[in-house]
Amino acid sequence: MSVTVDSLVEILSLVISAVSVWVNMTSPNLPAAGKEIVVTEHKAITTGGANLVKLLPTTSFLLEALILFVQDLSHTNSSILPNAYHSRTRGTQYCLGVVLLIVSGLLRYLCYRELGRHFTFEVSLLQGHKLVTTGPYSFVRHPGYTATSLFFSGLLCTITASGPGVDYNTTLVAVFWLSGIAISILYLAAVLRTQMDRMKKEDAILKREFGKEWVEWEKRVPWRLVPGLC
Repeated sequence: MSVTVDSLVEILSLVISAVSVWVNMTSPNLPAAGKEIVVTEHKAITTGGANLVKLLPTTSFLLEALILFVQDLSHTNSSILPNAYHSRTRGTQYCLGVVLLIVSGLLRYLCYRELGRHFTFEVSLLQGHKLVTTGPYSFVRHPGYTATSLFFSGLLCTITASGPGVDYNTTLVAVFWLSGIAISILYLAAVLRTQMDRMKKEDAILKREFGKEWVEWEKRVPWRLVPGLC
């Protein structure tokens, strides 16, 4: 009994996708609270909302990887699923999605590392807050939002590329897959709706707090999301 190379590649891509979801949607710090929060937003955008939303896509990716591993190893159909896992072709769209997920996870991690304790999912000013202009913040002013855009683009690419790796007859993974698409689209809509708003608010808050230091940074780094574009 052995797992084929093709299956290992599929399993690895699914696990990477799950890790990217976890990294992108897990705050490196405790939620900001009290007077530290300067903009009140819907709870879905905050730490608690992200922690809840990330569970479904993460579980879906890992569950599919586990089913593929077990069935490929045993060469038998899973007894817990009506129609067993079938092989699917990983096309260009799926591969692009995985690449976007990897890039978004790495960029998000760099933002976490560069901002340190100042990175929160809530728009906040912590005690002793400093203006960070190094690392990814030396290229664009809001690289965390760049990572978010890449992340959701990658997530939608992967989960809509060719459907789940199981047949649709009321199987567990199909339910997770369809639910994952619905939640991802809804959450993406909410994120995109607030992202532009948040960038404007954050810029205004930082400009008011740091004055000339922020203005000089804006001159050096005029782009919010993509260098040379916007």
